[in-house]
Amino acid sequence: MNFFSETITYKRAGQYLAEFADELKDIFSLHLGGTLLAAPLKEWATMPGFSGVMTWFCLDKSNPLAAKVFLAFEKKIDFVIPRPDPSKPLEPETDNLLIPSQRFGYSLRSIKDYETFLRNHKMAPPIENALLHSVSVMRYFKEYLDADPIKPFQRYGYGYFENSPDGGNKDIIKNFLATTGLEYVRYYFGFCPRAEADPNFIRIILVPVDKEGKNISEQSILSDPPLVQKSVPPPPL
Repeated sequence: MNFFSETITYKRAGQYLAEFADELKDIFSLHLGGTLLAAPLKEWATMPGFSGVMTWFCLDKSNPLAAKVFLAFEKKIDFVIPRPDPSKPLEPETDNLLIPSQRFGYSLRSIKDYETFLRNHKMAPPIENALLHSVSVMRYFKEYLDADPIKPFQRYGYGYFENSPDGGNKDIIKNFLATTGLEYVRYYFGFCPRAEADPNFIRIILVPVDKEGKNISEQSILSDPPLVQKSVPPPPL
């Protein structure tokens, strides 16, 4: 079994949405994903030594009736991810991290066909991205890891998308960002079924989005653009 980033199809991405454990459905229905302007990520990908994109899981509990789960994005240059060690947690290396100004929810219990939902999902695109200081990111990061419903399914609270992982395809992130018509990047949270990983764990799925705010899809598995998922680290050990 490998744990590096890889490209997937809309069909497989839809399976990851469908597999959400019941105890997580309501949490992630409130905040299923977010949308970023792609320009900063494209700029990162042109930098010498570009290694990949780190994402940090954040939980904002300022509103107890609607806690917000979201990702903070950070570029990595000449970075080699260490073996996950809960006793030596990673921290952001950047002062200000990128976060989506557009975050969205969608009832996972009401979706009839998850692949079709992903193919056709369209929202008015955000005007700009937002920034969040690393101190705040770490505060929300710790809140996420301390959330009781999440603990059984994720130990580390971050996902690193390697551009060219050892043993995997080269320039996965660069090629994804070069998708024809890509102006935005939309992420979704998904759930890995036990058949693929033991124990289960929470996924991040990256989807290319056009200038109108629609997920780019050719309605054919043969001509679809690639989606990216399976960021490291591996599931809880």
